[in-house]
Amino acid sequence: PNTYYTYAHLSQLPPEGTTKIAPGESFGAIGGEKGKPGSGFSTDGPHLHMEAKELIDGKWVKKDPITQQVSA
Repeated sequence: PNTYYTYAHLSQLPPEGTTKIAPGESFGAIGGEKGKPGSGFSTDGPHLHMEAKELIDGKWVKKDPITQQVSA
């Protein structure tokens, strides 16, 4: 497929080389708790960032990761 997903602030990562995740399958653990793995500089609680992009006409276009619709 031409869709690429990025996840940030995970405290546990999937095995290296994992490229496909089945619906409902766990692939990591939420991170971002202050002072723990996956946290950022201004973190004040566990959280996750998710980004989806689709390759359309040779360009990466952001998609809404929830609805999978291309966003402007």
